[in-house]
Amino acid sequence: MCRNFINDVYKLYKQKVDLILKERYINNVQILKLGGNIQMKTFYGVTFMNKEKLKEVGVFHPIKLEYYKLREEVKYNNSEVYGIEIVKTEYIGENVKVEKAIKEKIIFDEENTDNILDLLKNGEVTPISLEDIVDDILISKDEL
Repeated sequence: MCRNFINDVYKLYKQKVDLILKERYINNVQILKLGGNIQMKTFYGVTFMNKEKLKEVGVFHPIKLEYYKLREEVKYNNSEVYGIEIVKTEYIGENVKVEKAIKEKIIFDEENTDNILDLLKNGEVTPISLEDIVDDILISKDEL
């Protein structure tokens, strides 16, 4: 098992695909080392979608939305860039359906990233609309 994993990783490296060298968790922060850059994934918040709104559209099972802040430390210029991940979990009877979306490298400011995450969480934004909503938020910030 371990030997197959090592062989697979080696093949990916040879194909010049980003190689995950190390993965670990420290204080609920997932840390990945990708090539020369380090990426951290931090839990930001969770919400359950409003039951009444779900009933209005014919959904009668609970839906949980989790929001994560992604931070990548770029080694070559000593900077940080932020992204966002949303994970949607639907509890349909005995089944669980999980969907996620990631929007990486969208902004260089942590405070603005937190503000965007607050807007997404309060608006119950799901993975399917993450990219469009974030693009709209960033465009409207540029126009201010």
